[in-house]
Formats: sequence, C-alpha cells, structure tokens
Amino acid sequence: MSIGPIDAKLEMDFSQLFSQQFWKKVDSDSPQPFEYLGSRNGLILYSTTIDFKSTSPSMLTINALRDRAYVYIDKQFQGVVSRQEKSLTIPIRAQKGSRLDLIVENQGRIYFGDEISQHKGIFGSVTLGSKTLTKWSHYFIDDWEDFTSLLKFDSNTSKHSGLNSKNALHPAILKADFVIPFTKTYDTYFNPTNLSKGFAYLNGKCLGRYWPTNGPQITLYTPGVWLKPSPQVNQLILVELEDPPCLINNGTCQLTFDDHPKLNGETPINW
Repeated sequence: MSIGPIDAKLEMDFSQLFSQQFWKKVDSDSPQPFEYLGSRNGLILYSTTIDFKSTSPSMLTINALRDRAYVYIDKQFQGVVSRQEKSLTIPIRAQKGSRLDLIVENQGRIYFGDEISQHKGIFGSVTLGSKTLTKWSHYFIDDWEDFTSLLKFDSNTSKHSGLNSKNALHPAILKADFVIPFTKTYDTYFNPTNLSKGFAYLNGKCLGRYWPTNGPQITLYTPGVWLKPSPQVNQLILVELEDPPCLINNGTCQLTFDDHPKLNGETPINW
C-alpha cells in the first residue's frame, strides 16, 4: 500500500525537546553509562559546565564511548564523535563558563560472544586538553519505546522555518498528521529517504531506526494493523538526530509509505 507524500513539520528543536518535564535527571562527578542510570535504549544528554580557561581550540576526548555522540558548546553544534568511525576526539572552541552538551546514542547491543555485557553511553573520562571534566548532569528516560506517550506538544511553542536560529536545531522532533485514502489498511514500508538519521514512531508505536544515507536498508516495515483507516487521523513522529536538507530549506519534509521495501541502498566503503 502506497501513501503520500505527507508533510512532516518541525515541532521542537534541541532546547524545546530538553525543556520537556518528563526527563529524569541524575548528577554525578563523572559520566555514567546507560545501565547505571537504568536507561535501556535511545539517547542520553550528558551536560557539564567548563569551569576553567582553555586554549582555543582544545581537543575534546571521550575516552570510552558506545556508540555515537553529538557535541554542542552553548547549543552550537560542533560535530560527531563515534566508536564506529574510531574517532573519539574533536577540536572545540569553548570559554570559561561554556556549557558542554553530549547527546549520546545507543545504537544497539551485541547479544552473543565476549561483548554480550558491554555498557552503552559514556563509561570513561571526558577530557578537554589535559584536564578531566567533572560535575555531570544526565537527562534520560527509562525506555524510548514509550517516548511519544511522554511528549507534550504546545500550540504556543514557536514554530521554525528551517535553520535560521543560531542555536542547535537537532535533535529535533518532526510531526505529521495524515489520513490515508483507504477504509482498510494493509502492510506498507515507511520511506525516510528525505531524512538523515533518527527514530520513527507511528501512532505511538516505534517503527525503528532510519539512516538512509548509510544503507543498505532504507525503508522500515510498517504493519497494516498499526495504521488507522480513513477517516481516522494517523500521527507520525520523528526524532531527527541530524540535519536533513528538507528541514534546512523550509522546516518541512515530504515523506512516503511505499508498497515495496527498499533494501539495496548504497553503503559507505570505508567502514
């Protein structure tokens, strides 16, 4: 069954998302992994204040990371460090009093072999130059399967029209409300080709992760029973971790559900 195109619009940016009241907060002197915080999956925001004068730029190093961290200084995006790319160091420009945010993604677990008990998140020191950063705050939820049931959309929240703000946009929440042109529903495949990387939820159920630029799987299988037939309204919520071109241009991304899977996307050759 084919549906669309449908318009997914930007609803929340970085600041609005992490100002929601459902986040749990734990403070500690050193960064803690997912397991110690009781978080199963998804994302954790690690935050600290740089309380000393550093050289500019200085090398930020996350000495033990699983799996991927988005780095921000005063809500300005600096770049990505990733275990997958074996790159755990990034140069940043920070002043005394700057806020450092690390949004860490758990990209899945190994369920066999020697690494079956591996931790996720940050489970070692984080250094700026030669100095270890301390006094961390962690913002998280227990289970990202429940994420959309916690979100509160405020009609008074300021809307965006692309990346015009000096502050970080991603991670961002996109939302599409749509009615399918059928009175019966059938299996289909969500196509995130116009997006970059993130999680997709349909009517409160997690469809899975998407990362179309890295292939080979592009589409996400969508059971027909998860869709609502016409005239009921369906809701698609996306947690977009990066900056898809459609979002940069006008704050709206056109998406489709296709009648066949796409499993032959191009993959990077340097992994």
